[in-house]
Amino acid sequence: ITRTAFFLDSAESRLKGQVRHIGIESLQFSRTDVSKYYRLCGFTITEKEQDLLYSQSEGWVSARYLFMLEFIAEGSITGKANIQELVHQTVFAPLRAELKSFLFCVGVFDSFDLAQAAYMYPNVNTEALLEELLSRNAFVTRGRFSAGYHLHNLFSMCIREEFTKLPDERRQAIWKRAGGWYVRQKEYLQAIECYFFAGAFDELLDVLEMDKGNSFSGETMSHLIACLSDCPKEVRERHHFAMLVYARKLFGVNQMQLFSAVCAEVTASIVKDGALDAEEKDRLLGEYELLMSFIKYNDITRMSEHHREAGRLLKGCSRILDTHSSWTFASPSILALFHREPGKLSEEVRTMHSSMPYYYRITGNHGNGAESVMEAEAAFC
Repeated sequence: ITRTAFFLDSAESRLKGQVRHIGIESLQFSRTDVSKYYRLCGFTITEKEQDLLYSQSEGWVSARYLFMLEFIAEGSITGKANIQELVHQTVFAPLRAELKSFLFCVGVFDSFDLAQAAYMYPNVNTEALLEELLSRNAFVTRGRFSAGYHLHNLFSMCIREEFTKLPDERRQAIWKRAGGWYVRQKEYLQAIECYFFAGAFDELLDVLEMDKGNSFSGETMSHLIACLSDCPKEVRERHHFAMLVYARKLFGVNQMQLFSAVCAEVTASIVKDGALDAEEKDRLLGEYELLMSFIKYNDITRMSEHHREAGRLLKGCSRILDTHSSWTFASPSILALFHREPGKLSEEVRTMHSSMPYYYRITGNHGNGAESVMEAEAAFC
């Protein structure tokens, strides 16, 4: 079952009776189909109205339904309103105020379940509101095999268009509440997006810290960069840990210029923050030292200098590192990464043995065994 032109070469299968192909032409409403449809719904239209409906909809059944609502409301079909205007006039505008308020709250989602609706619109019987919506039009549907609800794309577009006309404070409050829902579900990427739309940057950075940036990959980092670029500097300066996490993610996607700028900003804010006690400040600066070690990658001697300083300051394990990631950034060979000079391989293996324990102590044994693998590779080569 597909929406694409999949059966382009199906002549043989059709001749053998193996395929029945329902194509676009079978589902489009022809001019005569339009009249039949309206008759089945209890209305008779003229030939002129039939032609007008067909030209406006190009055979699309959803548009037939909308124009019929206009016909019921106005007693005629003008064809002047576009589809979006028709959705507004015939579906959205007649709704009572509470239903509209409810739709503004759930309309920020593509689909939602009853618990989600109740969270977004609390202290009200949201199930009753949904039942009322389901009974009034075909643009709110309940999933056949799930407890979820779905707004027809046209209806959703209409709600979101009206949503943009709400006062800023109300729109921001709805987005902020949506962010809270996603945090509860541990869907941090969506939570950050909602908090961004709400202008709630403190909450956005709290989520980044909570997630440790693990929800962001190379494909989604551009969005995080845009969010943090719009974040006021005074807010960024209150969230040292989140900014260290952000810097680590920037290094991972090779945004080195921005990485350097963020590192400079976060260290300056840590040093000048009078609200931090000495232990907190040391821990944050220890995390920064660990970050700096990656700049020296892949010189294990210079990396280890930062690891030792980080250990002195942290007095425990780092909290910014994703210890489920590959220590070698997915390279299959330790030797290929850390063998730097001809004739020095044996010395480099000894250096790995003496250096790696300092890294293991501050990362909970992340990459444990790297020195043994390098020694094995050296012996094999």
